[in-house]
Amino acid sequence: MSRSQGRFGGVYPILYCYFRRDGAVDEGAMAAQIEACLALNPAGLAVLGIATEIAKLSEAEKLRLIDLTLRTVGGRVPVAVTIGGPDAGERLRLIERARGEGASWLILQPAPEALASEEALIASFDAMMAAARIPTAIQHAPQFLGASLSSDGFNTLRARHQGFTLLKGEGSAIETERLARETDGAFAIFAGRAGVEWPDMIRAGAAGLIPAPELLDVMLDIERLMLSGQEAEAEARYREALPLITFIMQSIASLHTYGKRALAARIDLGEVHDRAPFTPPTALGLAILKARGAFAGRWPG
Repeated sequence: MSRSQGRFGGVYPILYCYFRRDGAVDEGAMAAQIEACLALNPAGLAVLGIATEIAKLSEAEKLRLIDLTLRTVGGRVPVAVTIGGPDAGERLRLIERARGEGASWLILQPAPEALASEEALIASFDAMMAAARIPTAIQHAPQFLGASLSSDGFNTLRARHQGFTLLKGEGSAIETERLARETDGAFAIFAGRAGVEWPDMIRAGAAGLIPAPELLDVMLDIERLMLSGQEAEAEARYREALPLITFIMQSIASLHTYGKRALAARIDLGEVHDRAPFTPPTALGLAILKARGAFAGRWPG
């Protein structure tokens, strides 16, 4: 199996946000997470999405994470930065910082004040894309973010902005195939949802995957096997990982509570602290996490 890709494709782990006991962002843990991911040679790295708990972060913290991520990566791989915030001014400042620090592309979340209509969403994305001046994607995740554009809306923006060439698609493989067809295959679509349906997303034409990092090695293995025609081996690897993926992706709260702990255990980050609001782990939840994640073992290398 082969897959055509544009300028950007492959697996881009999106960083979790680790906090210190006092609630501040743990920059040491963030840098360790980045280095652990880069050791596995992913196609790129992403930051400030849902997995990074972007909604809990102040503008100053978002700006600092942009700086920390891009300076730690130091050009070793492309970096995608998610842009989201409560007002247009903040979003434009984040765009300016990401571009100035060397982000390769941006993932634009729907503006909270524009969720009421497609026309308002188009206008808000229009403004962000005009400011970007680097390649952009839209995060297409209505189940997580409250709204998204139709295929016609994507096509409208594509006609206006040459740099709008990517989508972060959080739908199923069937939905992804339909979206690619209705947008004439113009976008490199990155799947998400922690790798749910990853083999089928490749079959549907996804250019890449943006998963949280706890199973980065597995996602890279599946991609390699699928693209080399070893689909049975890829499916076996996916079946092995699916119980953990399913447990972690029961909700966004579960992703933050248990996904972060799965990665921390694999890369020896130590105790994980949460920032409110959060769902605390339970003894049963931690036991399930340990059992479902046992197959993965220590971080490679």
